[in-house]
Parts: sequence; structure tokens; C-alpha cells
Amino acid sequence: MMMLDSLVRYMNLMTIDVEDERVIRWPETTPPIVPRPWGASPTSSTTPTPDACGCIDQTLGHRWPLAATTVPSWVSTPGWPDGLPESEIQKEECRRLIWSSIQLLAAYNSYSVARGTQVVKFALCKASNVSSVCKRLRMFQTNLLKPQYAFLLPGEIAVGPRARDTVWNIYFRAMVLWNGCIGMRGEVNVSDSVQAKYAMTTWMESCELDDLLDKHTCDTERAFIFIGREYLYK
Repeated sequence: MMMLDSLVRYMNLMTIDVEDERVIRWPETTPPIVPRPWGASPTSSTTPTPDACGCIDQTLGHRWPLAATTVPSWVSTPGWPDGLPESEIQKEECRRLIWSSIQLLAAYNSYSVARGTQVVKFALCKASNVSSVCKRLRMFQTNLLKPQYAFLLPGEIAVGPRARDTVWNIYFRAMVLWNGCIGMRGEVNVSDSVQAKYAMTTWMESCELDDLLDKHTCDTERAFIFIGREYLYK
């Protein structure tokens, strides 16, 4: 796990889309909440309703029918957009590696929490804009400061911000939110007021993600054995 975390960080894959204005940046001690396409507040009591569940049209099985016989276990994963240049294909491969890595490391830490063992502070599990390593170098090498998370979320390369309410995107957001909570719980230099605000904002976000999942009419959640809800309910 540490080797995977180190390799992704060494190759700087987490900043693959640093020049893209659509990339979301989360400041230190701030819950990793994804802005709403509708412009709603993260703590809004009213969850906007998408026009319809569009997950099926974005699946690999829909975009490539042969997937049902070639890779049947992948038919419910996000499909690849048509007409991507080679450079974007390579970027999308990197993004999917990051998504899968974060899912794996989150699962490992979830297992550690369940067993009562120490949680590993993986770099991939920290969603703040500036990594702790860069912060220590700030006075010497300002040009090295880069957002730790600077990549598009699942489905955004194909349909933009509308993808933020797909099942894959919501599941990813739930994992990042859970990672953020575990990280905040281990912080000793954060005031009680900051932690209280973090907890309240996180609770509101988790409720909204749960509501968004309830509005889906596809079977994508079943294909992923409802892993996203597990993180929301922890």
C-alpha cells in the first residue's frame, strides 16, 4: 500500500489536470465537498433533483456492447468517451488509476478502523490543496506548491459537471469525505470550533449524497455492492 501511495505521488499523477479550470481544490481543514452544478450551498437543506438518472448511458456496457461478453464484470463502470486524442486517453488512464488507488487505500483504512488498529496516513487520502511536504518547502521553493488533488472526477471528461451526480462520482465523493473525516480525527493542532464546523458540514454533505443516491433509478449501485453507502453510514 505504501509503495502504491509513494509511486502515485512520485509520478505526480494527482496533479494530472492541474491546468484544468474544472478541477476542484480543497483548502486545509475544509471538508472535501464538491460544488453543486446548480450553485447550491454545501449545507443547503434542499437537494436539487437531476432531470433523470443518466448513468446507464455513460456505462462501458452501453458505449461498448461487446463488454457484456468480453469484460462482463466491467459493464457498469464509466465508459470511455469517443474521439479522445492519445494524450487524453493517457490522462484518463491516470485518472482511473488514481480513483482505484484511493478506493483501495480507503478500504484498507476502513478495515484498520474496524479492527481498532492505527490508520495509515496515505498521501492519496489527504484532499487538501497543499501537501505537508510542500508546506515545509514553502520558504525555499515556492514554485513547488501544487494542489495535492488536481484531477477530474469520474465521468467529468465525458459530460462535465453533470457527472457529479452519477453513482460513480457520488461513491468517489463519499470515499474522499470519509478519508477527510479520518484525517481530521487524527489532527491534534486543530481547534474544537474548526472540528465542530467540519463535522457539521460533513454531516450535511453525507445526507445530501445519500439523498442523491436515492434518486437513482439504475442498477449501478448493485453492481458496486453498495460500497459508497457503507462509507456514508460509517
